[in-house]
Formats: sequence, structure tokens, C-alpha cells
Amino acid sequence: MKNKILCNIIASLILEIVTVICSFILPRMIISGFGSEYNGITSSVTQFLSVVTLLRSGIGGVTRAALYKPLMENDVYKISGIIKSTEQFMRKIVYIFSAFLLLFAASYPLLVSEDFSWFYTFTLVLILGITTISQYYFGITYQFLLIADQKTYIYNILQTIATILNTVFSVILINIGVEFRLMKLVSAIVFAAIPIVLYWYVHKKYTILKDVPKDDSCIRQRWDAFVHQIASFIHTNTDLMLLTIFTNLYQVSVYNVYFMVVYGVRRFVTVFTSGVEASIGKLIASKDKQLDKFISVYEFGMNIISTIVFVSTAILIIPFMKVYMMDVADVNYIRPALGYWLVFASFLACIRLPYQNIVESAGHFKETRNGAITEAALNIVLSLVLIHSFGAVGVAVGTAFAMAFRTIQYALYSYKHIMERSYLILLKRMITTCVNIAVIIIPYFLLKLDDVLKNNTDNYFTWITESFLIFMIIAFVSILINAISYHKHFFAAISLITKSKKHK
Repeated sequence: MKNKILCNIIASLILEIVTVICSFILPRMIISGFGSEYNGITSSVTQFLSVVTLLRSGIGGVTRAALYKPLMENDVYKISGIIKSTEQFMRKIVYIFSAFLLLFAASYPLLVSEDFSWFYTFTLVLILGITTISQYYFGITYQFLLIADQKTYIYNILQTIATILNTVFSVILINIGVEFRLMKLVSAIVFAAIPIVLYWYVHKKYTILKDVPKDDSCIRQRWDAFVHQIASFIHTNTDLMLLTIFTNLYQVSVYNVYFMVVYGVRRFVTVFTSGVEASIGKLIASKDKQLDKFISVYEFGMNIISTIVFVSTAILIIPFMKVYMMDVADVNYIRPALGYWLVFASFLACIRLPYQNIVESAGHFKETRNGAITEAALNIVLSLVLIHSFGAVGVAVGTAFAMAFRTIQYALYSYKHIMERSYLILLKRMITTCVNIAVIIIPYFLLKLDDVLKNNTDNYFTWITESFLIFMIIAFVSILINAISYHKHFFAAISLITKSKKHK
């Protein structure tokens, strides 16, 4: 189990490094080569098309939860029945999404008619939809299987190759001056190849019986998981959708650039959770007594990593934007409040992962659906109220408050109903994290080091040098505080890492 987790972490880390590098290259080149409105429309359309995640009705979580036990027991018949049921369900989604894609492609151009012609936007939407159709028709069921079997690294390797190829092709096409839609068509074809390769790999490495009846028992909690999927969809997509409707593509572009940076950092942090959900699921399925110890170390590690990374990001994001968007004059990209709120929201998303993984691995979708509904309602209401006065910052605030509520709900539920722990343990964890952040942030702003950093950073070399120093100081302070507060968990984490390296 430890080797699989390590492979997943390494593959995920490589993918995130490649993704972050490529995600910084392409948007900047698109903005310079075509304009902010092109970056804005791409981000906006992509977010709207992600509505397909609602159509899959939370099937991913319940499918993975259903696969843990048969994979552990090597029950080929049961695995094949679950795969067949999920695959047929996902094929239906493709048909529904295809109809939605045509309708959306015909109507979305009306929202951006001041910047692009109807036919131009219509064809661009269709091009951007190709990858989604390919993913759901060929590959996503097998992606669920690999995740449940702790082989996420297979998918991550394919995604890494596709990301590199897409960036290389896109840079070449931009430099030779091709039309924007042609560049996006090449990108769509590159990423559409992933699910096809995934389909081939799974059928070669796994025994998937074709003549077994489908096992619909795996999707009994589908509608309860559907509520969770709505909450996830709203958290990820509400901001850009509302900005598209109530502002303009320039503001969408500004928000997306900040979101790209923060989400890239968030994905980097979640690298360390690769394969962990499957491990928790198997420990729960086998009723292993090591579950509590495993969760304690996981929770401890995620709090330290999240604090170090996101406090560093909050301090460094504006100096980075000054360098990254230098010489871009069509819209102001220096928005400190927007950056801080998005960092806070992503920080909450990461520290809640241990609790979310516990709930989903245990299959407690029905029991926690009211929390998902409340999160969705908070996000929509707060964002709608604040967007008119504060624009992009307003929707970021709405997302952060909704995320805070959901994080607390996940933590309280998992402690009481699954782990059967005292809330005092959770309270100590929250206080320790708050003290950790305060010890770093308060002196930083009291000494006005933020002004010094912003004024002295005017190139990438300076930013990287300063970032390394700041990161190391924050890491030292955070590790010291947590090692003192949780010395048992600290040494358990060190022991786990050491054993993994020796075993490897």
C-alpha cells in the first residue's frame, strides 16, 4: 500500500510541476498574442462546459467506494458488474451532454456578442467540448477503477505527456500566427487521446468480463452523492459563471489568472493525498485498527503542508503578478484582495481533505448531503449579493465562506460518526493552525515587509530568490510549532516516510 501511495505522489508531483509550468506559459502567451478577452472566453466556456460533472450525478464517489472491497478480494465478477453498470451510465451522460453542448454553443454567443461574432463563438464552444465527450465516452469509468486500485499514477503519466505535447504544439502554433480556434482544436485532439489510451490499458491489464449482468447496487447512493456533486460544481464554477453574466470578459480573465495560480498551488498540495482515499477505503472495508493512526498522521501532514504552502502563496502572489503580467496594459491584474480571498478558500479546501476522504470512503453521502446543500446556498447567495459592489472579490468571498462552513461540517461529522473522536482534538488542531498562521502573518505586516517585497520584486530571478527564503522561514516556523504541539504525530510521520524509502 505504501509503495502505491509513493508512486501516486511522485507521478502526481511531476504532473503538477508540469501543469503549473505549462499553465503559466500558455495564458500569458494567449494574452500577449491575442488579448485578455481570448483568455477570458476560453476560461468562461470551459467552466460552463463543466456542467457535465452534474450529469454524472456523483457516480464517481459511489463507484470507487463500491470497488474497494472486490478489488481487495480480487472478485473479478463483482468488479466487472460494477464497471459495466458505471460504463452504461456514463454513455448516457455523453448523449445528454452532446445535446447540451449544441444548445449551449447556440446560446452562449449572446453573452459575449460585443467581443466575438455568433459563429466564431459557436465553433469555439464545439471545439472545447470535444475533450469532454471523449473523456466520458471512453475513459472516465476506467479512471474510477484505477483510482480505487491505487493506480492513479497511470492516468497522471498520460496527463503529463498530453500537457507537455499540448503546450509545445500551442506555442508553435501561436508563434507561426495560426487562428485561435485551430490552436484549440489541436489541444482538444491531444487531450482526447488520453481516455482512448486509458481504455486500451485497462482492458489489457484487468480482466473485465463482458457477459456479466450490470451491478446497479454500486449506484444506490447516486442521488445522495448527486447533492455532493452539485456542491462541488458550484464551488468550482459559480465565480466565473457569475462574472461572465454580470461583468465582462476582461474581469473573467483577471479572475482566471489568479485562480490559475492558486488552483495550481492547491493541486500541488493535493499531490500528497494521491492514493490516500483508496487506502482509507480499504482500511474501512477491512475494519483495520490502524485506521485511526493513519488518519492522525494524514491530518497532521495536511495541516502542516497546507499552512506552509498557502501562507507562502498569500505573501508571494502579488509580487508574482507584478512580474508575470508586466507590460500587460489592457486591464489591471494587480488585485491583492482577490488573491488573498482565493488563497484562503483553497487553504480551507485542502485542510478539509482528510475529513472529506473519510466521509466519501465510508460511503456516507446521504448523511452529509444537507451540509452540501447549505454550502451551495451560501455560495450562490453571498456571491450574488457581493458581486455588484465588489466584483471578482465579492464572488471569491462567497466561495471562501461557503468553503469554511463545509470544512467544519465535514470535520465534525467524521469525528463524531466515523472516527468516534472527541471534538477537543479537533479544537486543538484548529487553534494550533491559527496560532501558526498568526505567528507568521502578524510580524510580516507589522514590519511592512509586504511593501518591501512588492517594491523590490521586478524580475523572476529576484522573485524566486525571495520566495525560497520566505518559504524556508515559514516551513521552519510551522514544523517547529506543530512538532511541539503534536510530537507523537510528528515522529510517526517521520517514521512512515523513512520506512517507505527503505521499503522502496
